[in-house]
This record gives sequence, structure tokens and C-alpha cells, in this order.
Amino acid sequence: MKSITTAVILLVLFNPVQMCAQIALPREERVMVTLDGTVTTQEWEKSRKIALTENYSLYLMADSAWLYIAALGPAQALPYTDIFVKTGAGIINLHASMQLGERVLPEDNSWDDTNPAWKWGNNIDWTANTVRYAAGVSDTIPFRNQIRPYDGQEFRISLKKTGVAFSFFVLIRDFVDEKAFATFPLQGTSHDLTSWERISLASVHPLPMKLFAAKLKVKNLEAAAAFYTGVLGFRPDSSVRNPDELHLVTNAYKIILQEDTTAHYPDGKALSSVSISMALRNIDNSYQTLKSQGVRFFSEEKRKEGVGYSMKIFDPSGNPISIMQLTYPNAPEIHEPYIYNCGYYVPSMDTAREFYANVLGFTERSERYLPDDMPLGYRDGSFAFMLHQTRPEFEHVVTPNMKLVFQVSDRIAFKDMLMKNTVHFSESKDIITITDRSGIQTDIIFTE
Repeated sequence: MKSITTAVILLVLFNPVQMCAQIALPREERVMVTLDGTVTTQEWEKSRKIALTENYSLYLMADSAWLYIAALGPAQALPYTDIFVKTGAGIINLHASMQLGERVLPEDNSWDDTNPAWKWGNNIDWTANTVRYAAGVSDTIPFRNQIRPYDGQEFRISLKKTGVAFSFFVLIRDFVDEKAFATFPLQGTSHDLTSWERISLASVHPLPMKLFAAKLKVKNLEAAAAFYTGVLGFRPDSSVRNPDELHLVTNAYKIILQEDTTAHYPDGKALSSVSISMALRNIDNSYQTLKSQGVRFFSEEKRKEGVGYSMKIFDPSGNPISIMQLTYPNAPEIHEPYIYNCGYYVPSMDTAREFYANVLGFTERSERYLPDDMPLGYRDGSFAFMLHQTRPEFEHVVTPNMKLVFQVSDRIAFKDMLMKNTVHFSESKDIITITDRSGIQTDIIFTE
């Protein structure tokens, strides 16, 4: 029987652009592993197996709530294990050797094996098997012979600590032989975060979501209707009759105007976390026309973008809309009014990609425009919406004044998926409102 005691495993959220690689790890319906240090083929059959050296290997597996890691070493090894997890509260160091301990580390990499001090027996939301003495063995014999044999070290870590996208580094060291160790990645080091590996966990039962509408709260529905129909040229949907709402038909999805006298922005130039972009044939001509109609602009200067030129305007309630002239080759023919795209302004592109791609199941269409923009698609390959990195020249506010609305077919299955992926949500009779990791809210309606 091979004997291995522990490994050093570091899992930290950070910028994926600097990472050396990425592992896409599927999630099983339910994982059943007994954390006894006996690594059986049956228990770890569905794991991702990684050979570190000729003698060391790593097994990775996950389900809806837990991450499982097994570190295996040569027959005579006596390793010890530390796990470093970076969360919004800081870096947490989890330790498993002959006892379990936990500590919070400074983020300036000034930590070492003994500083800061440990809080022993403080293993919250994680556990692992520990190294144990063999029964009835004399303490006068070599230390290696005093230890009960086992196959390796097995960990179970709650996804509450790691999230579903994280980075990690593994270092396996030996109690007795200081020269015996293995790392993962092979060329990685514990204090160089750019050398660590990234893991992305698949969503649990992702369901197809289809963009249905952009919902905008407006202070005065009559004034908003005049702006969106008379100024921008959208057509009302005559099939919907609601005195508090106006549904507008576009070339892409609906725009729903919902009267709410409390709708406001902190100041006159704050932008929502939701983006709506319209394409125009000539932005200079449109600027003159809109200006003559009293439309308020964020700036009088057009901005050069990767796909053309853009400006931002505000509706009478302060909701921002981008207007764009597309200049890239093979741009679509524009028949105004024309919705180009919509999406979210996010403070962290990494966090947003983890949520919308890994949790909700949208596909990442291209990394060409990173770090500023990421187009997301449906599973059939068609375009869905954009993720935009917030920009320092714009003040963005997370406000429910603007929301995107998606359709899903199965409410019960969708709720189950949200709970298994620890997504915060609230629900009413007809709508579930989900909140992403940045606080941005999205409404979900159902077609059943």
C-alpha cells in the first residue's frame, strides 16, 4: 500500500489572462468519497487524473456542492498538506497533517509556514483525512514506521470557499525527506500566482436561456413612450395591454417600459450596469437630429470603438443608451431603429465569465476583444449578449432601473440549478430574479 500524508494545494481567484493553463472540470450528480486516505478505483473512477511526476499524482472531482482532491505519492512518502484559498474576505490557509487548522493570510505574500499563527481544529466548510500513528507501535522506532499506512490524502472542500472558477497550486512535501516534493503545475511556485493552474467547474444542469427583453423603469410612461416611439422610432406591441407598461417591438428583442415614479440615478451622468446599443447609419447626422430634439448626451464627442463610433444618450428618466455607427467590414445593413446588442457592464470580467458561462451555460464566442469585452452566445453558436468591463471614465451603478429578461422553459429545474450552483435569487408568482456575483439583477420568465 502506498503511503502519502499530505500535499500543498492552493486555490485562488485571480486574473485568468495571467494563468498558465485551465482545466474544465465536469460536475457529477453526487460524489461519494470516504475521507480515510484509502484511494480506491471505485471512489475516484470519474476523477480527472493528473500525473505530477513518476511517483506523484493528483485526482480532481466535483459535484454540486463540493470539490474533491486526492494527492498520491510514492510508497514510503510522509507528506503534509496546506490549502490556500482566496475569497472576498482574503486568503485562507487550510492545513492538514496530523491535525487540521486554518488561518487568514496577508495578501502581500509576506506569509511563511509559521506566520501568521494557526487556529487548530478550525476546519469550517472543508475536511480531510489526517496522518495517524499506528496502534501499539513504540515511539522508539523510526518515525516513518510509526505512521499508519495509507494511499494518499483526500480532501473535501465546499464550493462556498472556492466558487466554481478558481486557481490553484499543489506542493507535496515530506515530513522526513526535505528533498522529496512535487508541484502542480510542474514549473509553478507557491508565491507566484501567475504560475498557478485555473479550474473551471461546469454548471449543474444548465438550462437553455433565451433573451426576451430589456426592461426599463421610467418615471413617466407617457414621456417615455414619446421618446422611444417618436424620437427613436420603435413600434408599440399592440398585443400587450397593460396601463403600467409599454412593450416595444425591435429587430432583436422587446423593450419593456415600466412606470415607476421612484426610478432615479444618483446623478445626471451615472450609467446603469445594463447596456443597450442601437446602430445608426450615420452617427454625425443622428447627433444633430437628436440634439435638436432635446436629447441629452453623456458627451458631445463620439468615441472610437473596435467596431465603429459610439455616443451615449439618456432617455427622459436617465436610462442610458449607446448609439453606434458600425465601420467594420461586412457590418449588417442598418434599417433604423436597429438594436445592435445589449449586455452588462461588470467590474470583474473574470467573475462575470465564471457566472454567465460556467454557471448559466452561455458560451464564450471569442477572447479577441478581452479584457474590455466578451461576446457570449447560445449553445447553437448564435450571439446572445455582451459582457463589458466597466470603464474608469464612466460611473456605473448597480441599479434595478434596467434589467435584462430571459425566458426559460422549466421553472422547477431552473430553481434546482440555481440552488445547486449557490446562485442568489428571489421569486414572485411569474418571475424569478437572480443576482450575479457583482449584484446585477436579471429577471427570468417561464414559457411552461
